[in-house]
Amino acid sequence: MQKTVPNKLALIAAPAVFYLFLVVNGLMGINFGYHWDEHLFVAFADDFHFHGRIIPTNYLYPSFCYFLTLAASIVFRWFHHLPADAALIQNMQFTLFTRGIFVCMASLCVIWVYILALKITKRFWAAVVAGLIFCCSFEFSYHSRWAVSDLIAVQFAFLSTLILFLDIQMPRRILISAFIAGVAAGTKYTAGIVCLNILITLLLWTSGMEKTARKKLFIKYLFYVGLVFGFAFVLTTPGCIYHLKTFISAIHGQKKIYGTGHLPCDTVIPGWPHFSQMTVYFIFYLFSKYNFASLVISAFVFIGTAHALREKKWEVFGLFVVMFIYILYVSSFRVMIVRNDLYVLPYFVVLAAYGVYSIHEHIKSSGLVRAVDALLAVVIVCSLYGIITASWSIYAMSSDNMNKDVADFLKKHPGNRYYFSRQVRLGLPPGYDIARQPTNGPAFLVFFKSEVKDQDFPPNGFGRYGLVSGPQDVNLNYYPTWSGVPRIVVIKLKDANPAMLLDVNVE
Repeated sequence: MQKTVPNKLALIAAPAVFYLFLVVNGLMGINFGYHWDEHLFVAFADDFHFHGRIIPTNYLYPSFCYFLTLAASIVFRWFHHLPADAALIQNMQFTLFTRGIFVCMASLCVIWVYILALKITKRFWAAVVAGLIFCCSFEFSYHSRWAVSDLIAVQFAFLSTLILFLDIQMPRRILISAFIAGVAAGTKYTAGIVCLNILITLLLWTSGMEKTARKKLFIKYLFYVGLVFGFAFVLTTPGCIYHLKTFISAIHGQKKIYGTGHLPCDTVIPGWPHFSQMTVYFIFYLFSKYNFASLVISAFVFIGTAHALREKKWEVFGLFVVMFIYILYVSSFRVMIVRNDLYVLPYFVVLAAYGVYSIHEHIKSSGLVRAVDALLAVVIVCSLYGIITASWSIYAMSSDNMNKDVADFLKKHPGNRYYFSRQVRLGLPPGYDIARQPTNGPAFLVFFKSEVKDQDFPPNGFGRYGLVSGPQDVNLNYYPTWSGVPRIVVIKLKDANPAMLLDVNVE
């Protein structure tokens, strides 16, 4: 592969193409239905317009996205000439408008990924690989459509880390990074973890100095970092001072939820069981809709991390270390909701590109390198195809074809034994004889997701659910209680809770 940047046009065009791809793909699927947290931000915007309240009073999330939604509401009202008493809380047009803004802001992350990969490898092609791998993530794709804090925080957190690698004076890097980290924490509390990257940078910067000077400089800039971080957090979440009691109460409420459990489907045993389930998610789902493709990219992450350690590239190895610390922290929770884990995505993508780079730099066999490139190309093409078709399934979704989808599913899997819920039985193909199913094949339950109560879904897990009919707007293995449009789901009978059989009235 080429080892020099071809020209400035290509250097700028590549990340622009990646960004536009993510935005267009995201916009194609924004009309997915309902999200359980978006109303919090819209309610604040309505509260501002009706009562003039300028500081949010709900601290389930910090306040950056409340203000972002408020800004969107001002623009939306102005363009649509809405009367002063018009509420936006159930206005679907405004919901889609806001989701579009969140998609555009979250998708900036691919630009930061591209730039950081370019910085640490000095190879244009490696930066392109990083951008392509990031675009492959189905998990990023559908989460980016949610008009909530998660991927906005991911984008800010990673931008804070990118600043530390730029060619500017070290004191400026540290202070700018600390400010953006404060904004990230003001978007979602857990984003404050990226301050560990600043700490690593401080340690590396002062490591070559005389002991006394090193200690003084380290303490001085540690104080500055805390000051700048705190200022940015208060700037984005002023209610942490103005509504101090309410703010503290909300933080305690969050700790209680994640410490004691939530729904049965996302409540796990803290420690190793949680850590192992998260590891499965990262390896088999994080990078691609297809398990094998995600596994291949995960292998490149491991290679890139090992290469950084071997070469003593501590600033690069720190990308893994900080995220590993975060994984250990989240593993202490009793609740596993995977949107909380997406901070690792851009860091691991850069490490994957670094892994591909290290293969090119150190493996002498050109045949092996070409085989690796071919495998990566197949993975990228398949993964991009997967997220495009998923977005198209939302854009073109219709309940008219559900009976046909069931018939097609049964034709594709003739050797299985099925238990059908009452609603699904009404749409079985004409002439389909339930009594003539195979008696010794694996058994499955086929049901409308809306027929099962939220508390009756089994714990989240790898490959638990299959989609028979409906849009591919979410990973049901980790969001089985996802509501909105009708969909038909299949699960192995041995994995289903007994209560599910009662819920769906299987006959």
